[in-house]
Amino acid sequence: MNPRQKNYSRYLKQLCVFAMFGVIMFISKKLMEFLPNFHLLGMFIVSLTAVYKKKALIPIYVYVMLDGLFGGFSLWWYPYLYVWTVLWGMTMLVPKKVPQKILAFIYPTISALHGLFFGTLYA
Repeated sequence: MNPRQKNYSRYLKQLCVFAMFGVIMFISKKLMEFLPNFHLLGMFIVSLTAVYKKKALIPIYVYVMLDGLFGGFSLWWYPYLYVWTVLWGMTMLVPKKVPQKILAFIYPTISALHGLFFGTLYA
C-alpha cells in the first residue's frame, strides 16, 4: 500500500466512525423521546468535541440531517442547524491545559447551560 492509499484509508475510517456517531445520536434521541427534556445529545456533542475538536461537526451535522430526513425539513428543523453548533463552540472555548478533575465539572456545566438556554436559542 502506498502512502496515499494509507491516507485515504485513514480518512475513510474516520468518516465511518463519524457517521456511526451521528446515527447513534439520532437513535438515542428517538429512543428517549418519551422522556420530556431528557436526551444524551449534549453529552455526545461535548464528548465528541473534547476528542475530535473541529471534526466533531461532522457527526453533529449527520445527526441534524437525519433528524430532518425522518422528521421533515420544516420550520422546526432550521434552528437545529445552529443550536447544536453553539454547544460545540462553547466546548471548543474550554482551555486545553485545564486539569482532568476540573474538566469533569466544566463539561457537564456547559451541557447544562446549553440545555437551559436551548429554548432561547431555538426561538
